[in-house]
Amino acid sequence: MRKHRIAAVLSALGVVSSSSTITSTDAGCFPVDGSFQPNDWAHCQPISGSLTLYYTPLDDLVMIGLHASQDVFGWSALGIAGNGGMKGSSQIVVRRGDNEDEWVAEDMYSFDYTKPIADVQQDVQLLFARQDDVTGETAWGVVVPKNSCDEPFDYDIEDRSVFMIWALGDSHDFSFHGGRRGQFTANLLAPPAEHADFSQYKHVDFLMPNVEVTRGEEEVARGEDITNAFICTYFDLDVMAMDMNVTHEDKIHVVGFEPKIEEGNEEYYHHMLLSSCGGAGFDPGNGGGTFDESEIFHKKVIPNCQTVPRGCQNNWAAHAVGADSEGLPPNVGIPIGEGERWVVMQLHYYNPRKDEGIYDSSGMRVFMTSELRPIDAGRMAFAVGVSEGQHPPIPGGQKEVSMETLFVEPECSEQWAEPLNIISVGHHSHFHGLHQDVTVERNGVNLGPMRKEYRYDYNHQGGVQPVTALKQLLPGDRLAATCYFNTESISSDSVIEIGEESNKEMCFPTILYYPKQDSAGVFAYSTPERLVKRRFIEDYTWCSMSSGDESFGSMCEEKLYSDVTSFYKTMLQGRGFNMPSIGLQALCGSSMAASIKKRLQLCPEECDDIGQCSDDEIRTHALATCERVCSQIGVTLYPDTSRTEIYNSVNAFCPTRMFDAPTLATPQTCKARGKLPVPLSELLAVNPNSTLEGENELIRNGAPSIALSTFLAGLVFLVLLDLD
Repeated sequence: MRKHRIAAVLSALGVVSSSSTITSTDAGCFPVDGSFQPNDWAHCQPISGSLTLYYTPLDDLVMIGLHASQDVFGWSALGIAGNGGMKGSSQIVVRRGDNEDEWVAEDMYSFDYTKPIADVQQDVQLLFARQDDVTGETAWGVVVPKNSCDEPFDYDIEDRSVFMIWALGDSHDFSFHGGRRGQFTANLLAPPAEHADFSQYKHVDFLMPNVEVTRGEEEVARGEDITNAFICTYFDLDVMAMDMNVTHEDKIHVVGFEPKIEEGNEEYYHHMLLSSCGGAGFDPGNGGGTFDESEIFHKKVIPNCQTVPRGCQNNWAAHAVGADSEGLPPNVGIPIGEGERWVVMQLHYYNPRKDEGIYDSSGMRVFMTSELRPIDAGRMAFAVGVSEGQHPPIPGGQKEVSMETLFVEPECSEQWAEPLNIISVGHHSHFHGLHQDVTVERNGVNLGPMRKEYRYDYNHQGGVQPVTALKQLLPGDRLAATCYFNTESISSDSVIEIGEESNKEMCFPTILYYPKQDSAGVFAYSTPERLVKRRFIEDYTWCSMSSGDESFGSMCEEKLYSDVTSFYKTMLQGRGFNMPSIGLQALCGSSMAASIKKRLQLCPEECDDIGQCSDDEIRTHALATCERVCSQIGVTLYPDTSRTEIYNSVNAFCPTRMFDAPTLATPQTCKARGKLPVPLSELLAVNPNSTLEGENELIRNGAPSIALSTFLAGLVFLVLLDLD
């Protein structure tokens, strides 16, 4: 019997990049005799039930095949998805055409949960297709370019794991799949990855102690949103890690996570966070007090916990709707313990119907080891808009509207001691989320977003590997995090508030990386006006105003000298200091508020608590303070009025907190890889190795150029003769 070697034909034509023979490394899922053979297909990967994925990376192209061993009597599809869902995915649909005797492959895309749309630029070519009308066995193969540059309708194929989706139809009339669909991950340029094996590690289950999902009458009386329940539970690490023979004083490495969502409660689940607690600011009661050991115990529940308790911001695990389990590289672990005894888990439930009598014990299974791995991992977060007041509300009635961009400037990333290796990039918004990007600019070159997700999906929020060009972040990189929203579902005279509740909106991209850096944790946006009041001065216009007292050069100096409390009003209130109105000289000559004086540099260093500073020294210090404060917020000090408006951008956790937003460089021009049609369409469609009989193999593809196809046909004919 004549052997049809697709690999040999492609090699003879110079299409295969590295060798003249394709060798499969995954022979276990190749049938003994069938449409897919190891000499043609480099890799195979079981998907679900009777479905198997086959693929072969070529020079600038990728061959992709699907085999269903039974029960498929209509169209079938594979797709690359930015998040594992249908929204924003690119799909290959293979079916019989209008003429029952021919098969077609169609390049399609989806921006929502609606029927996919045929792409204007068709970037797929069918190699062969067969279907057994009795058993439903179905097989087909296609070839696609590695990068068609057809954004946002196609994804480029890189050496990284991506979400893929599959779907099956009941007929060849392309219509709803009826629920026969699913998702998986694959790297189409490498052998199938081994699934993380945590069997050798101890695991600890952080589970809610059967908490009530609905909110009580007290919350209703306070006017709180009862459809969004935020509940926290404390866990004693000494109790949880008892079987590991360690205590909270020891360093422990977390190596993987697995969500444990109680069956039947999936519809109420939104997200959960696990964070370690410690430090001077730790407040178990979450009420603004100080640490008291008697206020906390193992599995203590805080029923109204929209914000995690103070001092519990060391977040080391997170999970949201649609995400799967997560494992770290074999040499990397997330450190916990190290003196921090308490772990708090915050779980956000969403109960829009206000269902009653719902109790939940969901949580996270955490795999740990006391045999430390060489490298610590860290989690970087971009809090663009998370809490009320942090960012202005989003206007309604908009097809696409963005929050302000949060920039991490080169000066800020230069604090990293070494390059950061990126494990995964996560996106988080709520129901109006459209898409979001963390863009990287390096040495003036815009390298694009770290992750490609053409449409954000609230129901599919898993993290993914970064694009190949950004597997590392370097000290000195500029990062820019932006979230976009579609608010057409509400009227144009309404707004959407910012907040953690699901019916509000958020912008919160995250990055899991290693090695951990102290200066690569949380970055946060704030409105410039809000940050000025909270960190610098109560009224920035004082910098630009003259003083009514000729002994002062500006209103800023006069205000600080005469009433420190009013000058720093919002800042002092936010830190829990309720000082009476007091002038600068009186404050510096007293023992009042010693810690805040030192932290804010309110007094000259030469002053002591018994008032050894002269009035001239106090006035000179007031001038120096105003020069520093006004400069930090971008305003010149009177009588210099060359700039009277504050900086327009903020990152509250960088050395320079305020600055003017930079203009990012123009993104690089996309370079296409792979051109279709490959002028072998009809010849490659015939597969003599197939066991399927009596099926039509006619294929409709784009026609190659006549001159080239004539030459190639002769060359292929010679190759096939040699294989007889």
